[in-house]
Amino acid sequence: MKKLSFLGLALALLLVTTGCGQKIKQENEQLKAQVSSITAENNSLKTQVATLQKEGEDFRAQIAGLTAELDTTRQQLADAKKPKAVKKKKR
Repeated sequence: MKKLSFLGLALALLLVTTGCGQKIKQENEQLKAQVSSITAENNSLKTQVATLQKEGEDFRAQIAGLTAELDTTRQQLADAKKPKAVKKKKR
């Protein structure tokens, strides 16, 4: 009788672990797919960040160039508004 109950318990344990094992295996596969998807998304986001940083640097350089051009234009305008010295004619 003891052997029969031990065998029944072992069989029940085997069935439970086999059933749970399949569920765990399926969940593990799903998690692997999620990790793969998230890794790909992460790499894509890193690429986007690098691209945006490069664009930001390009815009900063463009702003610096336009600011220098604006300063030059303002200086030329200020120089143009200054009264010119009148030359005296020699007699």
